[in-house]
Amino acid sequence: MAVRDSYRDWLLEQLGRVRPVRAKRMFGGLGLYADEEFFGVVDNDTVFFRTGDATRASYESRGMKPFQPMGPGTKPMSYHEVPADVLEDPVLLSEWLSKAVGEAALATATKPKPKSSRSPTPDA
Repeated sequence: MAVRDSYRDWLLEQLGRVRPVRAKRMFGGLGLYADEEFFGVVDNDTVFFRTGDATRASYESRGMKPFQPMGPGTKPMSYHEVPADVLEDPVLLSEWLSKAVGEAALATATKPKPKSSRSPTPDA
């Protein structure tokens, strides 16, 4: 999972034309954030945006593969490769980025809350 510095810089410039985005190093790749939403992954100079039921078909119809960090044959994550033409077109990029951030927000909102590990206090 590697990302060249030149690719990272180019990508952040492209995304920054649409909205403020920050990148955080993750396992040799990058995690992409808009506001506080984790909406994308960059691995081997390939960008993957968060997908869900409402957006997955847009990626699959264009032949975009899901992110599989453990390699082919393993369970894919809810991220799909972003088409090159989308990354180069500010109008398309704005649409796809907004949808990816929306999917990330939806996933966060519907994620089950962890149960407290503290024992309940007995009634007095």
